[in-house]
Amino acid sequence: MNPSWNFLALRGRSQIAVGLLAVSALLSLLSIVFEFDLRGLMERLAAGQPVTFTELNTADDRASLVADLSLMAFIGTAIAFIIWFHRAYTNIERLGAGDLRASRGWSIGAWFVPILNLVRPKQLMDDIWRASDPALPANVAGGWRERPVPGLLHAWWALFLIGNAVSNVAARMITGAETAAARQSASTWMLLSDAVLLAGAVLGILVVRAVTSRQESRAARVAGGGSPPAPGFATANERPAGLENVTIWPPISA
Repeated sequence: MNPSWNFLALRGRSQIAVGLLAVSALLSLLSIVFEFDLRGLMERLAAGQPVTFTELNTADDRASLVADLSLMAFIGTAIAFIIWFHRAYTNIERLGAGDLRASRGWSIGAWFVPILNLVRPKQLMDDIWRASDPALPANVAGGWRERPVPGLLHAWWALFLIGNAVSNVAARMITGAETAAARQSASTWMLLSDAVLLAGAVLGILVVRAVTSRQESRAARVAGGGSPPAPGFATANERPAGLENVTIWPPISA
């Protein structure tokens, strides 16, 4: 049977990833607001102006709470994104692509290998984008490799790397800050980190949605030029438009 008929549903995983990316973006925005407030207090303190302990403690507690929530959101988002990413990479072979750069396992492992994780996930994302092109013929084999990649993917990856690097610097500076001036300097890095992570989360949402839509359109194209689907496919009213003739695995109960 043509592997394309076993196209793995991506929509549910994409919605979870997008939702958590949106939460991360919101927390980055809150962090910017609270960090500006704390920075203002530090500037007053450095200038010799009166600042109460209650003001400092309240501002610091809010910033710390958002930082803790942001860390939890980052972990949850990373897990959801990698689960979505793995399925998207698995799908490209089922949608007709051959001569893949790496095995499916590397769509997970590549994120955790030092040095390699700076380049390989982006390479695999490029492959997902190229091989999911709805304009490609049904049996594309290795001809998908020359397809162009949009600037959106380059910008998303650049912000992801920069955001994490700046975030690490900011966290180290905040931990080591023992004076108002040092905390003020750390606050500058934290604000920069939050801004980059916020922008990266927004682009991440666009990437997930675009790739998901692209794969669904590709599945419809492959289905139109393939063999009749095997028995057991989901009912049409439970699946995205354009996938009425594609078997989604696992099957969706009627």
